[in-house]
Amino acid sequence: MEAGRPLSLALIGLGFLITPAGYNWGLFQTLGTAVFLTLPVIRLSGWFRLGAGMALLAGYQLLLDGFWTNVVHRSVWGGIQATLSWSAMLILATAMADLFHNPRHGQKVHLWSAILSLALGILLSFWIPLSMHRASASYVLIGLGASGIVFAGFEWLSDRTQRRLPLLSAWGKNPEASVRLICVQASAFVGALSGLAWFLEQQKWHVSL
Repeated sequence: MEAGRPLSLALIGLGFLITPAGYNWGLFQTLGTAVFLTLPVIRLSGWFRLGAGMALLAGYQLLLDGFWTNVVHRSVWGGIQATLSWSAMLILATAMADLFHNPRHGQKVHLWSAILSLALGILLSFWIPLSMHRASASYVLIGLGASGIVFAGFEWLSDRTQRRLPLLSAWGKNPEASVRLICVQASAFVGALSGLAWFLEQQKWHVSL
């Protein structure tokens, strides 16, 4: 936790350095602020974090519908206002992680909580538009639930096959990655993008954004 605050502030500062001119907010600012707002509650009980996350998400949605729709819509990643919603998602994710690590029926309860989050998000989408750009409550709950289900699927497959994915484990255990791991990741991303670009060129397909 002691290292979390400097890291979150470093992400925010890096975001301001690399965000293109004309944009007031970016991904790194969003990530850094979400981590910063999550840290004060990270050591509190899972039930408290669940309530805090849901209250924060509901409060953001009320402010979005009442006052912030235009400013959020004009901002990249929803601007600083939408950080409240992304922070709620992170806080809720920590509560779900606690369920997973519970020694008694933790994985089953975690899966059911993910299914419940997904179902609640889908239900809310009939009244609250599903929008990543606005970081709407329905989008956050669907994203949280779907991610939890995918994670549970990886865990089940790993248990059944007794196989481990060391590269994914390295990413998870080393968020502040070593230079070697960063080079491997960068090479893989650049290689995949270069291969895709070469394939499209061979097919005479040109995609522009």
